[in-house]
Order: sequence, then structure tokens, then C-alpha cells
Amino acid sequence: AFSPDGRWIAISNHSTNNVLVYEYASWFVSTRQPVCRLEGVGFPHGVQFTADGQYILTVDAGAPLLFAYAKPADGWQGDLQPHCVRQVLPTNTFLKGHTSPLEGGPKGLDIRRDKGIVVITCEEDPLAFFDVAEFTDPKPDADQEMV
Repeated sequence: AFSPDGRWIAISNHSTNNVLVYEYASWFVSTRQPVCRLEGVGFPHGVQFTADGQYILTVDAGAPLLFAYAKPADGWQGDLQPHCVRQVLPTNTFLKGHTSPLEGGPKGLDIRRDKGIVVITCEEDPLAFFDVAEFTDPKPDADQEMV
């Protein structure tokens, strides 16, 4: 995923169990090494920047969770832990597809930036919609299980 300002690229990586963030300059990646690693997610699958570029969201293919990471004041640097982790699939829905450690969680994620809508998908729950504020400005809610 490219940040809205075009400065950053975020790539989910199953092998390293994190999201790698690179600084982008014109038509090339300025370094072959990531400038930031978003940690804490088991099997990231799908990654998007919010409209303001201040957060990166990713889902975990092996868990019913969505992870939100906040950009530090000095930019995407170092190893970062999640700003918010929220369960986005009901447990019974997740368990239907959890046939291996890599399965059962959301596989797709997108953000309609102009409306602040997050959309996820998985085999057992084809479409689920959320307000991006649930992850960028999280508040405990009786209908959502905070993890």
C-alpha cells in the first residue's frame, strides 16, 4: 500500500510476521531495508494507510483481528507495536475457517478514504464494514470485543 502523500510503502510479510514500511522516493525505493517494522501481528494479510497517512491498518489471516499502527511524530521508523488491536470477526465465524494457524482470519482489507470506511473480507464472512475511527480513536464498545 502507498501512503496518501506517496512517501511510504507498507508491505505485509507472512514470512517475518510483520508489516515492512519503506520510504519511497520518485520511482524507486530509497533503501532495500525497511525503515520501520510493524510488529505484533501473526500473519498480516492486507494493509492500508488511512486518509491522513497517520495510521496503517492490517488484518491477521490466522486470527480474527485487525491491527492499527500510529505514525510517530518523526515518521515511520523503528519497530512499532499496535496502537489498537480489535476483534473484527465473531469467534464462531473465525473458528469455522481456522483449519491451520494461517487460516480463519480476514484475508482482505481496504479503506474508502473519503468516507472513513474500513472493509474486510474472509471466506466465512464475505464483507464486514467498520468506521475507521474504531481503530484510530478506539473506545471500548459493548458490540465490539477489544483485545
